[in-house]
Amino acid sequence: MRNMLLTATLALAPLFASAQSTAPSDASLEQLFTLTHVDQLMTSIQKQTRASLKPMLDKAVDQIAAAHPEKREHATQAFDKFMNMTMDMMEAELSWTALKPVTLDIYKTTFSQDEVNAMIAFYSSPMGQSVIAKLPIATQKSMQMVQQRMGPLMQRVMYQAQQMAAALQAEPEAHDH
Repeated sequence: MRNMLLTATLALAPLFASAQSTAPSDASLEQLFTLTHVDQLMTSIQKQTRASLKPMLDKAVDQIAAAHPEKREHATQAFDKFMNMTMDMMEAELSWTALKPVTLDIYKTTFSQDEVNAMIAFYSSPMGQSVIAKLPIATQKSMQMVQQRMGPLMQRVMYQAQQMAAALQAEPEAHDH
């Protein structure tokens, strides 16, 4: 009996393995991406990124203006131009149009057709649609949290860089004596 069960399991194993490892079709992935509004989520992330960069650049302008008040207007224009140029590059490289082919490949090599079907079933449900509606809010809150942490982190990094620069500047003097 045990040998028959083992033989049956071994005989059926390739069937289960191939069923689970079948790559999802482009059509099913397109359906999943449509259901989850990936294009809208990417646009929302780009807008949030632009909005989060503005305060950081404004702070940089304030620091320049504190030392050189006459340079405020020029610094504001330069940083605005820099932000627009940077965001245009980011939006071109990170747009859904640019990322979709790569994302399709990632999903094809990561998920099976059965897994994609399960995601489609979930995101087609009222609960799934509720989750999708809340994802931009969760993303925005996450970005705000990261931004809040980045300020103090960057201050610590800058302090460490200044300490290292000071130590390196002092080092040749120590070797000269």
